[in-house]
Amino acid sequence: MKTIFSKPVLVRGMAVLSLALLAACQQTAPVRQDSQPTAADQAAARQQAAAQAAAQPAAQAPAASTAPTVSFFLAQAQPAEGLAEVALNPTTRLYALPQPVLTQQDLQQVVPVRNAQGQVFLRFDFNEQGAQKLATVTSRAQGNYLILSMRDQIVAVPQITATYDQGFLPVPVQSAEAAQSILQLLRPAPAQQ
Repeated sequence: MKTIFSKPVLVRGMAVLSLALLAACQQTAPVRQDSQPTAADQAAARQQAAAQAAAQPAAQAPAASTAPTVSFFLAQAQPAEGLAEVALNPTTRLYALPQPVLTQQDLQQVVPVRNAQGQVFLRFDFNEQGAQKLATVTSRAQGNYLILSMRDQIVAVPQITATYDQGFLPVPVQSAEAAQSILQLLRPAPAQQ
């Protein structure tokens, strides 16, 4: 069985999960309230497996046109032929398609939002092509998972609980600080010399 993430990436993923658990205990800062996710979105929030915590503030991060840093991999709980094993932590494994079903090229923007109950989400707004892919994937794969990877780090694993046919996907996060930290991953990486 092949893997889609190297061992250092999995170690970072476990570190991200640890930070997310710590972030859940911290107070949150104000976030835009322009979207109220549905009950299905709230159920997805309870299913969230990981988020990253604490970073500098940013109001909104447009999707860059550089190399993809954002990838959504479709995954399921049971192993199957052609799927790659992804260890989310020492006891939890998912089995994902080796190629992403959505990438940064499918995105328009990513915006932090808070619903009426105070739950913080990152709203991934997709372009026309991405919105079509999102609707197709979520209508056919309910009960499965989307592994959200940014710069080869697993940052969230929401369960697909509804068909998202409005061109956006709300991904639950632990806190406003975690949302801002994830948005930092969208910024271009510093040039290496």
